[in-house]
Amino acid sequence: MTFSRLIPYLELIGFSFFCALVISYLLTPLIIKLGFVLGFVDQPDERRIHENPTPRCGGFGVFFAYSLTLVFVCYFLDFPALTSSTRIWVKTVIPVSIPLIILGLIDDRLEIKPLFKLLGQITVGALGWQQGLNLENMLGMDFPLALDAFATVFLYIAAMNAYNLIDGMDGVAGGLAAITGLGLGALNLMLGNEGMAAMCVALTGACLGFLRYNFHPARIFLGDTGSMYIGFMLMSLTLAAQSRSTAAIMLIIPLLTMGVPMIDTGLAIWRRSVRRAMDPEKKYRVSVADTDHLHHRLARRGFTQRRVAITLYGIQAILFSVGLLWVFMQNYRMAIFTVAFFAGSYVVLRYLASLEMSDSGRWIVDGIRRPGRMQLYSSFMPLADITILCFSMLCLSWLMSSDHSGLELGKLLRETAAPLIGGPMILIWSTRMYRLQWTRARALDFFNLGLIITAGVVIGIAISPLPFQHDLKTFISFSVILLFFSVPAMVFFRAFPRLVQDMLQYSDRKSCDPQDDSQRYVLIYGAGYGYTLITRAESFDDSDRKRTYSLTGLIDDDPYLKGRVVHGHEVLGNLEDIPKLVLNHKITEILISTRLNPDKQLRLMEIAEVGNLKVSQSLLSNEVLRDFPIT
Repeated sequence: MTFSRLIPYLELIGFSFFCALVISYLLTPLIIKLGFVLGFVDQPDERRIHENPTPRCGGFGVFFAYSLTLVFVCYFLDFPALTSSTRIWVKTVIPVSIPLIILGLIDDRLEIKPLFKLLGQITVGALGWQQGLNLENMLGMDFPLALDAFATVFLYIAAMNAYNLIDGMDGVAGGLAAITGLGLGALNLMLGNEGMAAMCVALTGACLGFLRYNFHPARIFLGDTGSMYIGFMLMSLTLAAQSRSTAAIMLIIPLLTMGVPMIDTGLAIWRRSVRRAMDPEKKYRVSVADTDHLHHRLARRGFTQRRVAITLYGIQAILFSVGLLWVFMQNYRMAIFTVAFFAGSYVVLRYLASLEMSDSGRWIVDGIRRPGRMQLYSSFMPLADITILCFSMLCLSWLMSSDHSGLELGKLLRETAAPLIGGPMILIWSTRMYRLQWTRARALDFFNLGLIITAGVVIGIAISPLPFQHDLKTFISFSVILLFFSVPAMVFFRAFPRLVQDMLQYSDRKSCDPQDDSQRYVLIYGAGYGYTLITRAESFDDSDRKRTYSLTGLIDDDPYLKGRVVHGHEVLGNLEDIPKLVLNHKITEILISTRLNPDKQLRLMEIAEVGNLKVSQSLLSNEVLRDFPIT
């Protein structure tokens, strides 16, 4: 391309950049004054670094400067290099971003709950997907509708929250966004999308104009309005990039768009999840802020705020440069570069994630030392679920591949592994089933688990390519096979420790024969829930607190229970049968597991007086109603 043909593109890109830069630079002082007047002020506290009250509505200035630039460039000026697809993107993205700005302003002013903020982000992401700003368009591939929607909304939410979390120090988020916008502009230029390159560079200009007032010492902050808006716009610009490169390579670009913010978010989720598992009583939450983000760690190492920001800028620039090389390198060169990059990434991650690795190591060691907490068992449960689901897919391929050529194992895993595994796993995680202590679960918990797994598998199959490739009868057959192999196995995996525990408890009860006359022979009065609580409490006791009595059997006033076995012990009769049972089984004690009316309690006391029996009541605590006579 000659220099004369480059001039229209340079005019478009240069004008877009300087227009957004100037508007943002001139508008931000006004936004600072409005922030104080309207109450959008961030007060200092123990978690924040700044020392003076500072407005936190700077994101509105970035939004206004960028949106005004896009409208002015696309609809009031005639640039030959501007294509119709770029104008359509502008016409789409500005209305979609307005609800996000409203959500951010409400949060900056009133600090809404994280759940409501997440619902708002999901809504905005869904609007973006519905308007065509989606993963399918970027990759140029056909996806199942539900899968494309889920992946696109997830990317939007990830980008918005990644930039929201990294925005904890002067100039960090705005500078990272400026660098990313510049990188996306270079990517679009290399791909021949000059119009979208101008849109990317315009965002860089808007961020740089704001950064003049946000760099340390900051006079204004982006706030949630700005951080979420920047994340959303960068992901929208990323999804608008199109290339003939392979899908696997293009998928790297959305990840590198988040770059440093994505690394910081991943470390935050890892760190907070491990701390929650280590000490549940402190009620750690993944959504609760802490002071261990990347910028906090660099500051604790003696970095000034300016040096922290510049360091993170450099890392982001390197990451995006790597992404550009990945897109345009070919064959063996890319393979060599990939190996070198991941080797370097491992070294850097070991340095950045030292805190998370230390916490994880202490958690694992603590779980080994204290296995009663079931930490290791709970940790491997998601891995076991994935293994079971993969085995179910293997069985489906083995049973049906002879009749359906599209069910070879390799192809099945490539096309359907994500929805078939992700559907059940996401449902189990979202319903907090991974937090249940299954050795103490009720039958209803296992039933609910089965329903949740069934729903997850059905949803996974529905959003997979299988319904589009086969008729309804075949689709139902696939569903039945997957459910048959996955649901019972996943439920049994959780029920197995409980079954082992019950068998050991039953064996312990049967083998607990008194070795001398000082041992007690006990008869439990009541075969209902109170007796169930007694047996469950015994099974949860530590090994050094074994029962020192021999449980002979049960009595109950329900005549239909006589002769039946409850939790391994037979119901031998009712209240009036106690004298006979005392003679036949050498009973020395009656343990009441239910509430008795006064008449039956009086009758029991009379029988105990005659038979010289100890009577105790086990409800919330053991209350001795009659002890052995003092001799």
